Amino acid sequence: MNEAICSERSDLNEFSNKIWVTDCLTISRLLRPKKTYNSNQCLNILNDTHRDLIIDEHNILRSQIINGKSNIKKGIKAPKGKNMYKIYYNCDLEKSAQEWANECIWDHSDLDVGENLFMIGAENYNKIKTIFMAIEDWWKELENVSGGISTNNTIYSRALSKLRIGHWSQISWAKTTFVGCGYKSCENLNDRTILVCHYLPQGNVINGPIYEIGNPCKFDADCETYPFSTCENFTGLCDRFILRNEIISEPILIPKEPTDAEEIELNEVKYDVLENLNQNITALTFEKSKFVETFEDLQNFGNIISVNFFIIFIICFLSNFL
Repeated sequence: MNEAICSERSDLNEFSNKIWVTDCLTISRLLRPKKTYNSNQCLNILNDTHRDLIIDEHNILRSQIINGKSNIKKGIKAPKGKNMYKIYYNCDLEKSAQEWANECIWDHSDLDVGENLFMIGAENYNKIKTIFMAIEDWWKELENVSGGISTNNTIYSRALSKLRIGHWSQISWAKTTFVGCGYKSCENLNDRTILVCHYLPQGNVINGPIYEIGNPCKFDADCETYPFSTCENFTGLCDRFILRNEIISEPILIPKEPTDAEEIELNEVKYDVLENLNQNITALTFEKSKFVETFEDLQNFGNIISVNFFIIFIICFLSNFL
């Protein structure tokens, strides 16, 4: 972060109830995790300044909400929370986000990741300004959406999923630890600019907690979601990776959509499986019917024999008296 970036923000004078900071640069240094990506593995649309800005903004807001500093609505604060993890940047997610941004489609992809979208007009905004505007817009959903979370409930319910709050809830999803973003100006959208951010682990799971209500961590033992976690007690955020010295590049597998040929082949396989299954069911049904018929024949034959034996017994019995 430099002075130019920090001058874009004037509202970061307090971000937790544990530390008071008036300097944007100080906040950024305190909250930013150690570098966890190799820039050479990322693309060249965004640079490290943009990437650091993205994780700074996310972690500032994640710390803010679990420390009870975020408004649900005027005069009411969101509940404090625990087990909120620090966000790291990831080049794999940047690539998937950039690939979707390049499509210039104003809609969500079908990828198995959390996904936030932002679009601005054709004004000549730079990337720093766009990132600020996007994250600010996503975060405002918490306060602007009526019927969102309450002071005693942070569950992402089905009803909540129907409200315009999913961008905020993904930023605040406590178990999410990776983010990567893509940026594209789209001629087919009247030169509007799209910012796409992808997240893992994915948030917005129906009936899952956005974050747990409680108190921010003070000790490492307070961080319970992932093994070997540590607590950054002045922010209240937990950290999955601070004990590692190497650059973190956990394998992130993002399923790709099948091609038309693959889709046809998959459907043919499904058809063959279903056809074989139907044939087996038909054969079993036929065998069952034959078994039932045979059993009924034997049962009838047994009944006839039983009656004949009874008649013979009566005749023999009566013959003793004649």
